[in-house]
Order: sequence, then structure tokens, then C-alpha cells
Amino acid sequence: MDGSRLGLAPLTAARLNMNGAVGSSLLMPVKDAAGPDSSRGAPFLFKAANTPTTLQQQQASNPAGAEPTGRLSGGKRDHDAAVATDGPHAVDDASQNAAKKKKITYQLPHQNMEEGHFYVILGEDVDVSTARFKILSLLGEGTFGKVVEVWDRKRKEYGAVKIVRSVPKYSRDAEIEIRFMEKVRAADPNDLYCFTKIIRSFRNDGGHVCIAMPKYGPCLLDFMQKHGTFSHRHLAEIVFQCATALDFFHSEMRLMHTDLKPENMLLEQSSTALDPTTGRQQPVLPCKLRICDLGGCCDERHSAHAIVSTRHYRSPEVVLGLGWMFSTDIWSMGCIVYELFTGRLLFDTHDNLEHLHIMEKILGRLPTEFAPRAMPEVRDVFTPLGSLRPVSDPKSLARISRARPIRETVNDELLRDLVQQSLSYDRTRRITARRMATHPYVQKYYPESMQHPLHPANRPQPLPPVPTA
Repeated sequence: MDGSRLGLAPLTAARLNMNGAVGSSLLMPVKDAAGPDSSRGAPFLFKAANTPTTLQQQQASNPAGAEPTGRLSGGKRDHDAAVATDGPHAVDDASQNAAKKKKITYQLPHQNMEEGHFYVILGEDVDVSTARFKILSLLGEGTFGKVVEVWDRKRKEYGAVKIVRSVPKYSRDAEIEIRFMEKVRAADPNDLYCFTKIIRSFRNDGGHVCIAMPKYGPCLLDFMQKHGTFSHRHLAEIVFQCATALDFFHSEMRLMHTDLKPENMLLEQSSTALDPTTGRQQPVLPCKLRICDLGGCCDERHSAHAIVSTRHYRSPEVVLGLGWMFSTDIWSMGCIVYELFTGRLLFDTHDNLEHLHIMEKILGRLPTEFAPRAMPEVRDVFTPLGSLRPVSDPKSLARISRARPIRETVNDELLRDLVQQSLSYDRTRRITARRMATHPYVQKYYPESMQHPLHPANRPQPLPPVPTA
């Protein structure tokens, strides 16, 4: 999901005008001063070193009777010489300016070219008709489309544009995401809560739905894969930000995210610093992040049996079709917090029966009332007595055997309590986002949260009621 900036500069003899005009002089690169709006990787301009500059040097370098090649001092030249020397230089300046303004583009190999994908060409515009967003690099791609880094010519700043595949299904999903992002922007005009903010949306010339946003840093998963797990200080700040944002989402907007995972949480900055307590690179404090991908959001009118969340972060009520509400986001948060601390997936599975067996291995036996209430499509995971059917696949048995109770893998008592409260089978007893923001783990490792304006005690009272599970 993270891309690197490419800076290629192919040089050719024709571009350098090497038809005897430079001769054997050294070519010295001159930095292109065109700014971010010029193409990254645009060709350097060159000047010739050791070019005669004084009148004596000009005369020595030209045979008798030849036209002077350099421009003379205004006080020592006659009108004829001025006419003879000004003309060629005017042409040279014009051609040099044209070279500066020439659009340089580069095609990226090995990018996804499935049906409806936008083909990224560095230096081109996302939308040719408006020419506002110039493509600088490919940040990431997926089944939904691609995300590119751009230079916003109107705002004069770097940004990111999500270019959705021009396939009806993905276009409809993008329109839903835009609608919810617009709602968040309207409900949070001062940008207090850590959701990604939309700048604008549009359809480009190719019919792709595009969403322009500020450019943020890497997602939490990419950061972990490069630098390792997060310290208690950083993790507590991440928990606080997510909890206050979800409390706003749940209690004030009455919305559920339904697809929380480390890939959908972005650090605001890419900068890191060495953490003395862990000896590893950690995000620069304050560790600010953004929750992205609002395309799966829904309100209280959703289907009770809809399958939501990525498998590893899916709550048991979703797996079994028992009906779910706001607390399914909290279950996902519990899985995320565990993963950010240990670096391992809590539920590493892709199968319902295996998933439920791992839950029992980590959290204890499932409640007996789950079996008769499960929707018919998944009821076959239970025996007539209400227990889970045994697993026979060797790979599934191996994954189940590797699972360990949380008390054996999380040594910090406060963090263990936070994770266990987030993963309660009884969703009415599961911790709420507001209580998560004030949990003792957050207060111990991120004491600044007590003075934060979004802390529940510092917000205008009375607070909106916490929604039911």
C-alpha cells in the first residue's frame, strides 16, 4: 500500500543539442527550478563549461572575419553587431524555455491492468480536462483501484487521489464512501477527529470516480513490517485517538465503520525517531493517525445478517449471523491492539469453523446460546449438542494448536485487560469506545490524554448517550 517516488531522467544527444555546438567542453548539470509542478525526473538543463566570456577570448576563439558568437558588452558594440548577436540568442532562449515547459512522462511497468483499472503515467494529469492533479508516484493499488501521489496545482501542495476502477460495483461503492466522507466533513468541520478528510471528488475523463485527499504517511501494517511493533507510549496514543473517533462516530453520527484493520489506519507523517525504551524506530511524537476507507460504513438500518469486516477482525456475532451493531467495531479494535503490540494476527484463519475453534482456544468456550441462534448457513459448524464440530484438516489443526490464551501472550496487565474487555463474547458487556478512551492503560502510558480536549471529561457536557451494543 505504500509506493516509492520515482525520479528517472533519460538523457539523449538530441536533447542536449550536442551537434558540435558544445564540442569537447564539460557538461555541467543545472538544477531545474521549475518547482513541484515540473515533472519529477524531468531532464536537467545543461550549460557548457569553459565557454569564452570576454571580448579577447571571443576574438581568440573565432577566425578573422567570422561573426562573433558571444554577446558583447553594451558599451563596446555597434548596432550591426547587436543585430547579428541578438537574433540567435533570442532563438536559443525561446527553445530553452520550451524545453523547460515540455511535459515529461514515464510509464510504470508491472501495474495492475485488470478490467477498469486506471493506467498510471507519471507526469500526466489525473483529469486532463481540469489539469489540477499532476501524478507524481503510485502509492498503492488493490482490487478497488489505485492511489497516486499528486501535486495539487490549485492548493499548491502535495496530496493523494484514490482512482477507483471504472466498474459499476466499485463505482457504486466509491459513491457511498464519498457520501460518508462528506457527512464526516460536515459533522467535524474543525477536523478534530482522526478520520481522513475529503478535499473533493470527481469523475475524470476516463469515467473513473476519483477522491482527492491530503497525503498521509504509511499504514500501521506497513510501518510494523518495516520497523516492528509499537511501544506502550505509541500504542496508548493510537488507542486514545481511535477510541475518541469511534465514540464520535457511534454516539454522535450513529455510524459504524465495519472494516477497521491496520491497513485502514494511516500515520499522518512518515518521520521516525529512535525510541530509547525499545531501541527501535518509532513514529515521531505526537503519534497522530487517520482512519481511512469509509466505504463500508453503515447506520443502524443495516441488514442484521450482513457479513462485514475483514476475516481476521470479524466478531463472532458477524461470523454466526447473530445480528451486530456498534460493538463489532470494538471487537476489531481489540484484535488490532493485540496485533500492534505482538506483531502477530490474533485470529490467523480463513474458515468459519477454524475461526471459532481459535476463539475458544484464546478466549474460552463459546456461549451455549450461540448454536440455536446462528443463521442456517453456518449452523453446521455446531454439533446437535451445541458444541463445535471437530476439525480434520491438518493445516487447520496446526493453526489451532499454535493459538495461545491472551494471558500467555500479553504480559502487561492493563493492556491484557483492555484487549479482553474488547473481545467479550457478550457484546452488551464489551467495552465502549468512550470507556476505551479513559481505560487505565491509556492513562498510564499516555497521561497527556487527561488534558486532551477530546477526553470525555473535557468535552462539553452532557455528552451524547453511548449507543446500545
